[in-house]
Amino acid sequence: MFQDKIKRILSGIDNVIEIAKATATVEIYAYSKDRIFNKGEDKNLQQIGVYSNPYKEVRSKKGLQTSFVDQKFSGNLQQSITYNKDSIYFKNEYGKKVSGYNEEHFKKRIYAPTKTEKEIYFDILNEELNKLWK
Repeated sequence: MFQDKIKRILSGIDNVIEIAKATATVEIYAYSKDRIFNKGEDKNLQQIGVYSNPYKEVRSKKGLQTSFVDQKFSGNLQQSITYNKDSIYFKNEYGKKVSGYNEEHFKKRIYAPTKTEKEIYFDILNEELNKLWK
């Protein structure tokens, strides 16, 4: 009986890892997009920055908020972030270029996952592994 359980666990472990990666990627994607584009926070959960007064004017004319840097203007940057079953990435050169410029300009890691976002994977992996033990 114990050996059967071990065999079942071993045969299911690869599936559990794939399920955990895919599920975590979707969750991390949602959390990181909200953090960056709605809350305006970097990977350390600090505000990315503030807009200069001339740029606040430009944003204000477009009807955009001006209280903090939220990486939103045309929506192109936000739309260029995508994911597959195990990673989150910029799908075009525009996203890669602008995100690199923003991190350099604000001297912050913006698009890297936070500590909490990284922990999502391990939490989900533990949940999935616990299903195998039962």
